Amino acid sequence: MILIPKETELNKTSSIANIIDEKTGVVLPIYFLYGSYSRSHLYSFSRGNYYRKVIGNKEYIINRSDSEDNELFEKLGKANGFTKVEKS
Repeated sequence: MILIPKETELNKTSSIANIIDEKTGVVLPIYFLYGSYSRSHLYSFSRGNYYRKVIGNKEYIINRSDSEDNELFEKLGKANGFTKVEKS
């Protein structure tokens, strides 16, 4: 289970899920990557720092496509028990 902000929903497609505002339909610039892909495949999507969590044989990554929503990004990572990864 992933905690997301109120009045939003996850739009899941293959191994990527975006957060969408239910009222406006606007996609927030935060996304989740998940699956049993190789780390290099998942990390190729990552921009800058990201949050990571491994459950069983699946790896989950929270990332953002826009540096403007840093506060929401940080809250989602911490609320869901993900570990912050500093990407150099």
